[in-house]
Amino acid sequence: MTTPIRTATNSNRKPILQPNDRGGVEFTFGYRPGVTGICWIVERSNTVRGYTEIYRYDGQRETAASNVEAQVDPSDLTKIIVTDNAPMEPRTSYRSRIVQKGPQSDLL
Repeated sequence: MTTPIRTATNSNRKPILQPNDRGGVEFTFGYRPGVTGICWIVERSNTVRGYTEIYRYDGQRETAASNVEAQVDPSDLTKIIVTDNAPMEPRTSYRSRIVQKGPQSDLL
């Protein structure tokens, strides 16, 4: 018997990007509390070339760029809300990545 895979299109933890009242954005995404060996990363780009990391959470520690705040969604403890208070520019885009921490990772 094959177990169906739950895709982002029908997941209640799919990434959501929405403007906030201060001219920035809130990027909400699902994560698994208690999981080890995984990093959740949010990146921003104001050009069509390259992204800059603005938030990282490894299950124990988090780092955020200036003007960036993060919190666990109080209404759903399996979601993180990353607030980027920098004003959006015409070409601003965001992406999220999930990476496995390994012995060769010198960024963590």
